[in-house]
Amino acid sequence: MDTIENLFNSRVSFNDAIEDATRNKWDKNLLLGNGFSIAWRSRVFDYKSIFDRANFLDISAVKSVFTNLGTEDFEEVIGALENANSVISAYTDFNNIPLDILERDAHRTKEVLIETIKQSHPANRYEIDDEEYTNCINFLSRFLESNGAIFTLNYDLLLYWVLLEGGKKREHFNFSDGCGEVNQHLQWSKSKRDQNIYFLHGALHFFDDGDSIVKIQLQGNGNLMKQIGEKINSGRFPIYVAEGTSKKKMEKINHNSYLYHAFDSFKNRLNTSDCLFTYGVRFSNKDKHIVDAIVNSELKSLYFGIYDEEFSEIDETTVTALRSIGSSGKNIKFYNTNSYNPWKEQ
Repeated sequence: MDTIENLFNSRVSFNDAIEDATRNKWDKNLLLGNGFSIAWRSRVFDYKSIFDRANFLDISAVKSVFTNLGTEDFEEVIGALENANSVISAYTDFNNIPLDILERDAHRTKEVLIETIKQSHPANRYEIDDEEYTNCINFLSRFLESNGAIFTLNYDLLLYWVLLEGGKKREHFNFSDGCGEVNQHLQWSKSKRDQNIYFLHGALHFFDDGDSIVKIQLQGNGNLMKQIGEKINSGRFPIYVAEGTSKKKMEKINHNSYLYHAFDSFKNRLNTSDCLFTYGVRFSNKDKHIVDAIVNSELKSLYFGIYDEEFSEIDETTVTALRSIGSSGKNIKFYNTNSYNPWKEQ
């Protein structure tokens, strides 16, 4: 069996990877990570930019946690707060330790993350120019036009906006996020059998209204981000998964009908399709549920998009995850993303 390093050193171009899957007549599915959004504008979506814009005024101690851990990753800090709560609670003799503060700050940090993404997010879809739309539509069409599905771990609206443009500009660019109009509102339904777009960790434009999952619909000539912002400012947050551990993420997923269906559909696709492409994905310990779904599936091939130019630059958790996937009998092929940007002409 080839080692992960040997496979990395044999990496190919994105187009070669697509041609390989096409030659095998495989349905091509896509998993997007934060690198997809960073590829559009790194100054908006990378960890440092989000951290620098965040307002920690009402949880000033949390900012010190970021410093102490040497990180700008919100989920890492949320995980640290959640884990600290579990550890300290075992010391029953220390009743003076304010556990509720740790729990409160973990919850508030999740809200700060969403608030910051909302504030730094492009105000409307016109901030993406026509050329960027065309290039990204061409990228996504490689999957949608091969009977594949697109799964994303991102909360932002970039994918949604590109899909809307693609539906207007390109024939056979068929997609469904499972939503339809009900009483003049867009509601999601798991009965939509043609659904092929899934936000695995939620999205800014999906809200849980208690008895239904609602997608925010642009009102007239209004601004979708402004409408989302008004909801957040009123204390109503969108569906999102920002828990600090994979276990906590799965608890959140299992208690929301949309998230549960999306993750279940991901697992079903892995069992009934031949290949999965990733773009902008890193496998951290917080993504163990994603890795486990791949490991335990009948998937034949994983085409893993990698930006790093040297094997030593890949973080160890990603390497460990890929070794686990390879050991489960999956064929792993690396393709370059440092020479392929879905937003730019190739």
